Amino acid sequence: MRQDVEHKIVVNGLTTLQHYMTILYMKSKALLMMAVIVIFVLIFIYIVNARGDSTNETPLTEEVPISNEPSADISTDDTNKTEVDPANVDPSLFVTSTTIDNKYFKLPVGKKLVYGGDTADGGYEKVEITIPGETREILGVKTLVYLDKVWLSDELVEETKDYLAQDIYGNVWYFGEDVNNYENGKLLDHEGAWIAGVDGAEPGIWIKANHIAGDSYKQEYYKGQAEDMRDVSSIGEPVNIKLGSYNDCVKMYDWTPLDPESQEYKHYCSEVGAMVLETKPNTDERLELISAN
Repeated sequence: MRQDVEHKIVVNGLTTLQHYMTILYMKSKALLMMAVIVIFVLIFIYIVNARGDSTNETPLTEEVPISNEPSADISTDDTNKTEVDPANVDPSLFVTSTTIDNKYFKLPVGKKLVYGGDTADGGYEKVEITIPGETREILGVKTLVYLDKVWLSDELVEETKDYLAQDIYGNVWYFGEDVNNYENGKLLDHEGAWIAGVDGAEPGIWIKANHIAGDSYKQEYYKGQAEDMRDVSSIGEPVNIKLGSYNDCVKMYDWTPLDPESQEYKHYCSEVGAMVLETKPNTDERLELISAN
């Protein structure tokens, strides 16, 4: 009987131990599976992040292509703008043509400039420029009258109406001139007159908005009659005259193939918005601004 009891106890103990071992095994297996799953998830996350980083970096060994095309946010207005063609003037490029406010050449209505200087033969030259507000349409462009009178030793020798217009880029164009030449107080002739669009004449540039040293352009073109040229000699050269001292100036060299002796240096200064000094290298004559209002 005692042996039976002991046997039962042993059997029950083994059974209980087996039961707990089974439970322990199942729990260990579940924990192991959980551990494997966690490791798998971590590896997956790492791979995804690694791929994301690689797409945001440019490999050091990969050559980055360089495009010659302009960026979409960079303005290309300068390359696309329509320039004025002297042979076929487009009036739409002269929207506010009589508002001449070029930095070095401002012409508000009522402006008056007076110049003076000794001549090579001992006389005295006086030049008076006025902007009376008169206009004239030429080639479909409304031009502003620039009235220019010249006296030699107090005698009026020339009176011209220059016709000027400013394009939308700030360049001032010269569309021609009407000329009255006088002698001994009487009208002599109209030599030097020309109008763009008449007899093949074309407008030229009186003065540009932007200046580059060495630049050269036509101021007027009437073949064999009016072919003045202008070269940009220097920029930023200071000028000192009796009326004052100026620092923001551009020096121009005016010449014509029709007369090799006709040479002039003209200094335009932004402080006045006009020419302040003219010199002639062949004669050392000097014409300077003596009043401006």
